Amino acid sequence: MKKKQEKFHLVVFGHRVRRLRQAQGLTQEQLAERMDCSLTYISKLENGRASCSMDRLFELADVLGCDAGLLLTGANRGGAEYLQAEFAEMFAQLPRRDKETVWLLMRAMLERSGEEHAEYAIP
Repeated sequence: MKKKQEKFHLVVFGHRVRRLRQAQGLTQEQLAERMDCSLTYISKLENGRASCSMDRLFELADVLGCDAGLLLTGANRGGAEYLQAEFAEMFAQLPRRDKETVWLLMRAMLERSGEEHAEYAIP
């Protein structure tokens, strides 16, 4: 079971790498060149079939112009789009019934947030 959890995290990490690479307008080849590694490694990294060392993580973050924390957690609290892409990706994978449940929960949270809880409202 632990193996499955590790694989899941690698896949999520890989999706983040791909999304950030594409946002920078880089191809896998360009990213590999900038990191002085193989195209195969970048492909495996983005598909969750390879991991990276801490040194490689910080290098990757530098090349992609982001914080290493964003690659690890998907959260960049300083960014205007905090968790939006991550949420959209996860939401898209849910079955319709679960999407409706999430929608109802979000609607209830927004209604409850009101003026006295404005800091919890979704922008």
